[in-house]
Amino acid sequence: MLYYTKKIIKGLNIDLFVSCYFNSLQGAAIFVKNKSLVSKLVSSFCKNKYLKYSKLCEDLIDFTPSHIASVYKEDDTLYLLDIKPPKSSKQLLIEYLKNTTDDYILILRRENIDLDKYNKYMQERVGLWYGLCSAIQSIFKYITFVHGMHCSENYIYAYNQQGYYYDINANKATPLDLMYYLFNKYNLGG
Repeated sequence: MLYYTKKIIKGLNIDLFVSCYFNSLQGAAIFVKNKSLVSKLVSSFCKNKYLKYSKLCEDLIDFTPSHIASVYKEDDTLYLLDIKPPKSSKQLLIEYLKNTTDDYILILRRENIDLDKYNKYMQERVGLWYGLCSAIQSIFKYITFVHGMHCSENYIYAYNQQGYYYDINANKATPLDLMYYLFNKYNLGG
């Protein structure tokens, strides 16, 4: 399987899952939806964008993510890089999978990337100020700001550095745009 919903992961032995997929999880994306005001606001702007063209499985149609966290390795441990206001932070992947109240979809990495380069890129982004202007420009397609970085933009840039995902505009990509991009690129919706 190339993607996992929260429901599927909660039915697994999470420690064993992380151990078995340790390499494939580096570079994975976790698309997040929760009940926060910001999440609801972002989802409301993006909600019906793809429904007419959706190739997603029926159980994923109503999942409109407002955030994407990037999975990376540091000191032989897997973390999530969360680029959220006010500053980006990291948290242990295994703790997130076991304890989060957020709804999520995890998409495993498909590309053969230089993991050392990817992991270093993500580590360098921990503690950076959130690019609020960047996030706004991803929702409003006719506004462009030069500075700042939001969650989906960060993920796409990490892959751009290795020759991938040039056919999606990182500055304008919302989490929903990126999720659909990955599902369609790899025909994950069936």
